[in-house]
Amino acid sequence: MNLLVNLVGGQTIPNLQFLKKFYQEGDHILFINTPLMNNKGIHQWIINSFQLHLDEPIKLSDIINIIVDEYYDTHIKSKLDEIDYDIYDDIIVNVTGGTKIMSLAVFDYFREKDSKIFYITGKDDAVLKLFPNRKKENISLNTTIDLSEYLICHGFEIKTSTLSGRSFEFTKSFLNWYVNSGDNLTCQKIFAKLRPNRDKSVNIAEIAGLRDFLYSIDFTVDNGVQLSKYDIRYLTGGWFEEYIYFSIRNELEVGEQFIATGLQLVRDNVSNEFDILFIYNNTLHVIECKTGIVNNVIPTLVNDTFYKLSSLSTRLGLFCKKYVFTLNKQLDFKKQHLRRAEAFDIRLKCCEDILNARSIFELLNENKHAY
Repeated sequence: MNLLVNLVGGQTIPNLQFLKKFYQEGDHILFINTPLMNNKGIHQWIINSFQLHLDEPIKLSDIINIIVDEYYDTHIKSKLDEIDYDIYDDIIVNVTGGTKIMSLAVFDYFREKDSKIFYITGKDDAVLKLFPNRKKENISLNTTIDLSEYLICHGFEIKTSTLSGRSFEFTKSFLNWYVNSGDNLTCQKIFAKLRPNRDKSVNIAEIAGLRDFLYSIDFTVDNGVQLSKYDIRYLTGGWFEEYIYFSIRNELEVGEQFIATGLQLVRDNVSNEFDILFIYNNTLHVIECKTGIVNNVIPTLVNDTFYKLSSLSTRLGLFCKKYVFTLNKQLDFKKQHLRRAEAFDIRLKCCEDILNARSIFELLNENKHAY
């Protein structure tokens, strides 16, 4: 039986990676917490995520949680002295989290006990072995984190949505139609009437021109009389999300456990919707899809979208990649928009980028990696 030691901080993924790499059934887990992190329940987020795919939940008696003053090494060491280490075969320590003083104090403490001490960079697959034998080659994590694990590890409750059921081939043809004809006044008027009804069904006969419009784009409905809320969501922008979603799934060979569209994420009683989230090379990618983001009616929409995406992404870890995909053309954007995107570290992909990219790899500036 081993003891796995984790320092708790704002970044939880290294803790999860550490447990997935070293935990064996029956091991004990020690969390070294600060009052702030403990009040937030962050170590429980890590446990909830880690045991998501375990056959049996970890016993409460196998989890040790101590709360330390993160700025006083003497207090940290005195709290660590309360634990009986003689019952463990090995002590394996992850000093990635916590404050610098916590990391140094824990490193010094467990080095004296001939423990194995590691640091996870978060940027690649390497685990740095700090003690003993620091000069030896680093080891690889060889672990994958799926989307549910990632989000739960950040304290989110996940509410999934349903895809439209339309084929990818139809959605690709819809993209072609929209780029060439979707901006005409008749279509825009129909979309404007549909948007307020994204959460309910609509009788086709109630909206002038809707039946002819659906016929012109070969859009069939089950009963021929009503558009369901899923139909309406698809027509008013959901199709674009599904186009990007299936492009990523197919070309990057991303399994369904690593990608989702239309998720509602709830934390601290606040709910936010994300268009596309996916894990690739153990990194979270967040994509906001907007058929039209440059809008004369709402001139602040561009900056509002950038700010919202940047703000929400701060809750999803340091290394997540942020994108805005839009069917606006490059010339629609002002220089100040481009500077704002750059300032928020957001990759803006316009209509020309999407239509001219040879592959989704090129569009995302990613190297291919199959799960």
